[in-house]
Amino acid sequence: MQKKSTQSILIIEAATRSAQAETKTLQKHNYGVTSVSKIAEIKSLLKADVAIDLILVEINDQDNVRIFGMAGTALARYDVPLLIISADLALEALLEIEDLDCYGYIPKGCAESQLLASVKAALRLHRSRKLELETKQSLSERNFRQLFEESPISLWEEDFGPIIDHLEQLKKSGVTDFRKYLDEHPDEVRTIGQKLVVLDVNKASVKMFKATSKADLIQNLHKTFTERTYQVLKEEIIVLTKDLREYSSEGEVQTLTGEKLEVLISITLGLEDLPGKRTVGSHGMVSIKDISKSKRVESELKVAKEYLENLLTTANTLIITLDVNANITSFNDYAEQLTGYQRAAVIGENWFDLFIPEDEQESIPQVFMDALKNLPSASEHENPILTKAGGLRLIHWNNSILCNSGGDIAGLLSVGIDITAKHLATVALKESEARYRAFFQKNQAIIMMLDPESGHIIFANQAAGKFYGYSIEHLVGMHISKINVLPVAEIKDRMARAKANDQNYFIFKHRLASGELRDVEIYQSTLVLEGRMVLSIIVHDITERLEAEEARKSLERQMQHAQKLESLGVLAGGIAHDFNNLLMSILGNADLALTELAPMSPARNNILEIEKASRRAADLAKQMLAYSGKGRFVVETLDLGALLREMSHILEVSTAKKAILKYNIAQNLPGIEGDATQIRQVIMNLITNASDAIGDQNGMISLSAGVLDCDRIYLDGGIEALRISGDKLLPEGQYVYLEVSDTGCGMDQDTLSKIFDPFFTTKFTGRGLGMAAVLGIVRGHLGTIKIYTEVDQGTTFKVLFPVSMDAATMHPNKGAGHATDQPFKGSGTILIIDDEESVRVVGKLMLEKYGYQVYAAENGLKGLELYQEHAGDVVCVLLDLTMPIMDGHETFRELHKLDEAVKVILCSGYNEQDATQKFVGQGLAGFLKKPYTLKELQNKLQKLLGNSSV
Repeated sequence: MQKKSTQSILIIEAATRSAQAETKTLQKHNYGVTSVSKIAEIKSLLKADVAIDLILVEINDQDNVRIFGMAGTALARYDVPLLIISADLALEALLEIEDLDCYGYIPKGCAESQLLASVKAALRLHRSRKLELETKQSLSERNFRQLFEESPISLWEEDFGPIIDHLEQLKKSGVTDFRKYLDEHPDEVRTIGQKLVVLDVNKASVKMFKATSKADLIQNLHKTFTERTYQVLKEEIIVLTKDLREYSSEGEVQTLTGEKLEVLISITLGLEDLPGKRTVGSHGMVSIKDISKSKRVESELKVAKEYLENLLTTANTLIITLDVNANITSFNDYAEQLTGYQRAAVIGENWFDLFIPEDEQESIPQVFMDALKNLPSASEHENPILTKAGGLRLIHWNNSILCNSGGDIAGLLSVGIDITAKHLATVALKESEARYRAFFQKNQAIIMMLDPESGHIIFANQAAGKFYGYSIEHLVGMHISKINVLPVAEIKDRMARAKANDQNYFIFKHRLASGELRDVEIYQSTLVLEGRMVLSIIVHDITERLEAEEARKSLERQMQHAQKLESLGVLAGGIAHDFNNLLMSILGNADLALTELAPMSPARNNILEIEKASRRAADLAKQMLAYSGKGRFVVETLDLGALLREMSHILEVSTAKKAILKYNIAQNLPGIEGDATQIRQVIMNLITNASDAIGDQNGMISLSAGVLDCDRIYLDGGIEALRISGDKLLPEGQYVYLEVSDTGCGMDQDTLSKIFDPFFTTKFTGRGLGMAAVLGIVRGHLGTIKIYTEVDQGTTFKVLFPVSMDAATMHPNKGAGHATDQPFKGSGTILIIDDEESVRVVGKLMLEKYGYQVYAAENGLKGLELYQEHAGDVVCVLLDLTMPIMDGHETFRELHKLDEAVKVILCSGYNEQDATQKFVGQGLAGFLKKPYTLKELQNKLQKLLGNSSV
């Protein structure tokens, strides 16, 4: 049993018998058939909404106009193929039919097979035409929609219309400064945020925010906001008030599972929407890039959104006839419906005057004249027509000439299909494609597409051309190996991974047109465009970010080294301080013992050796204090050039025999503030090291001095970023430099990293304190050291001292003389306040030897009690600087509160300048450097209290 056909055929034919024969044949082959011969029947058919798939129309010599009118009415309702049936193939009317928009003609009374074949062919051809049109209209839409969906970056299509409306209301209410208004009304940001409408999100967004679907993410939009997100939203609102089209900002969002993400949010506002939508400013594309793991760098990403509406219409047909003067002689029903004119109002009117727009008044009449001449070029054309309401409709015309019974040309038959909707759809499609291309071309992110098989670039936007330094025309078609510096085999391997989706993030070095190399990170995804797989890549320049990271690591290493040296300095200073207290006891007792021994006593030499060894130990403590930067300086304004010239002889005899000493000392160097003895020690240590580096080989040592203008970068490049106090770095400005260069063995990195460590030495013998002391002295003089060295290529030490700001010469302290040989006798009471018992004991013995009564206190509180108890008798206080419970400065202040005239001598192992810094202007009577001898103590007391001879 044959399957029932679902296809229906409308037969329009005046001859009832012929229509019945055709109906029978078609019904035999399972077609549904409806036959009409009058206009009224057509109208009834349209009201009944009967389904029609094909129309058969009879053409004869007597009733063509009526039949065409009926066919036109049907075609105005149905988008179906049209077949012509004619009794005589030789009729001139059939020649006219060939120019109509029909799918062929059939001789009346033809064989059954011919009728069926023509019907089937017409139906197939019509389906093919519709499919081709639909395919063309949707192809570009699918391609660009796939770019949106498959983009590796999170994309949000949003409608800002409600927010814009709200802002307009605020403007009308008087708000002019929106930043101030939002600062004063923070809840308004949340209120406005609730008006945001999300139209669509892509797959990357669903994945990033850990949603189960697009709907899940859109419905739970508020859950993605954090406090920082609202701060970014506040800036977006301000951007909207300024009519800006683009905005980028870093911020924070959170996934639907509560995980917070650092993101770069980029917004493109003011899209050109399709007719019927809100105008510029309502819609936007938002890209959200997760920068949690790659934040500084990072560059800002915006991609395109798509607005494309598929306008589908049925094919509608106008049928009109014109005489040779272009006056209207017939006007069908659909023409009335389309134009708004009644037939009676237009018959006899000139077609051009009534329906042709002014700008077409020259070209269309010429088409009409060509059609009357039966020229092929005029048989088919398109032009717009005016409606009664003043609108325009674009019509596709098929023209054929009409002849009278005598064979003369009587006019023109024009069958038109309204293609306005199709034309608008085509224009909209082109505009959408252009808009999408503009989005990608003008996007600030670098976007390219690659053919993974050939490795050639098939698409690049303007940002890519600008970054790489090529024109887009040059860039498209270029092989990726011209940019990527990896070998071609490795590039192919990376593309294979990307194609298989095994890896979608890469870091490469890319070469620009200028030859410059830049570090880039690549995000890629695979797309299928026009039947082939391509790689879509987004490129970010991370060169500055990597350089900043390397600079940060370098600074960390430098700071760690500086902290290590600082810690060692503190340790050395602490050891030296405690060592001085011990030496105070040893030297003091030895000094006392010598005064009690007879000149010929056998023990005298032993005690002298003890004193000699103790003084050598004191010198070692001085070196340790010099390393810590707290050595004893006698500060004056020095001419470094003169100092070097004075030392020339001793420097020459201190160098190796085969080393040549060369001088390059600038004249009229500005002065520096320093201790001449300490500076000489720096010079001698550097010359000695240079000589040891040359050894027994021939070589040269260059000694230079000059002045430099030093900026921040140069100063921070020293061996350590030495600080004056707290976080204050060495100031920029003029520095006098001392440079010692040798052609010796040089140093490797390991040796260089330890060169200033106490007790580190490369010599067979030696204590390893020379360079440590150099660093301490330079530190104490507020300078820095720069070192340039390479194994077997020699070493250069450059020491920088700040130029003196005071031209007045500072002379060494000449107040400390030598004890006279006259016997010294004192009177009164002296109070010793020191936390070290051995210092208190030996000090008491020394003072009692000179006839003083002595009280000793182990800390500041005990000392204050003793002073209050014996205030009338105490003539002097020997006060230690560093003590627990209450230090020397605190104790000094409290003593002055008890007695403003109290005479206090400060005792410390540190240099006088550092030790007395806090006491300036407070009435300190004097200073004694530990360890001190009987004579030094006598000189200080004699100067302060006077002398009584025995």
